[in-house]
Amino acid sequence: MSDEIKKVTTDAVGSKGINPSKLPPDGKDFQSFMQSSSGNQPGASTNASNISPMDLAAQNASAPTGASLAEISRNVASSDQHLNEMQKKLQQYPNLKFKRQHENLLKNKMQNANQHLKKMHAKMGIPSPESAPQNTRGGPVARFLRYVTDGQNNLLAAKARLEEMGKNTKQLNPANLLAVQIQAAQAQQNLEYSSILLSKVIESMKQMLNIQL
Repeated sequence: MSDEIKKVTTDAVGSKGINPSKLPPDGKDFQSFMQSSSGNQPGASTNASNISPMDLAAQNASAPTGASLAEISRNVASSDQHLNEMQKKLQQYPNLKFKRQHENLLKNKMQNANQHLKKMHAKMGIPSPESAPQNTRGGPVARFLRYVTDGQNNLLAAKARLEEMGKNTKQLNPANLLAVQIQAAQAQQNLEYSSILLSKVIESMKQMLNIQL
């Protein structure tokens, strides 16, 4: 046995048996291990501007397990907030340039969000609004603003239906209600990811401008 292998074995096992602190976490405890080693450290920031899209994907890996109108309404409100923030940023930087991979990723995430909202409409028994007309002259910012408009229109339809459901004693059956909540959560996660990614692109642009100046 080589000296290097002996060292690894000794560290992991020790003189008095297996030392769990020297072993990597198994699949079951991996998420809690990551949280305890990063996100739950004292002083760790929870500001959205310090969260990367990959961190967000890991945090939102689990699907909702319950079903309630209140939770669906919270997801819809959160989605609306992300869309409003993105709209302001895109309007503030009409000439924003994207790297190809960031442009494609943002497009896919926003399209996915709107698809989830349309599926939510279908489960709630309402038609989806028509998509906003496409502007082929405005570049990527104009295209993303169109996705934002589509999302806002989809959310308005969902809000109206949720208000009706809240007043009506005849609500969706539990299976459909859970399906609506899952779609609402998926849309919210895609839009939160999109908002963070857009912020990162803007930050990178500002850094590049400072370097050039």
